Amino acid sequence: MLENDSPYQTTVLTGTSHPIVSTSGRVGLFHLGDLEPGESVVLAVNYDITIRPVSIKSTNETIELARQAFNATPGNGNCHALSLVFVDKARSMGLTARVVTGFKRPQSGNIAPGSLAGVRHSWAEFYVDGLGWVPVDLTFRYFASFPHASHVVETYTADQPIRINYKGGDLQATWSNFIL
Repeated sequence: MLENDSPYQTTVLTGTSHPIVSTSGRVGLFHLGDLEPGESVVLAVNYDITIRPVSIKSTNETIELARQAFNATPGNGNCHALSLVFVDKARSMGLTARVVTGFKRPQSGNIAPGSLAGVRHSWAEFYVDGLGWVPVDLTFRYFASFPHASHVVETYTADQPIRINYKGGDLQATWSNFIL
């Protein structure tokens, strides 16, 4: 299950509509039962998410190496591709880094309640001992800062957010994301 603790976001799982059968890391397995053709079921997973602006003012060797990787990464292009380039550069320097996929408010300002359709975004994080995961957004040229509470983590590159096992005919699966 997605839980995150960083200077800009704290996420805590608060409940699900179906019991969790098992978990591995942040991934939960739910058994929804057998469904008849045409029957549907809704799985709701609720989180309390605290997002806040962040600006890391201090520095150390890790932060300076990450800054070098950031400065060597162009700021134009696909957000996911830019994040991958940064992560590769940071890892080649011995840093722990990952790509984050989630949502970014398109305008300056804090993210607000409502649908998150159309605001998908990718950025990167690098890990600093004693501080946690620090954000880097190559698209908007944010290094170790988010001036607004504007980014919401959904998943990390290595995660598989939704997987469905089924037998039978056609399958339709839909999902949506909302800030309440």
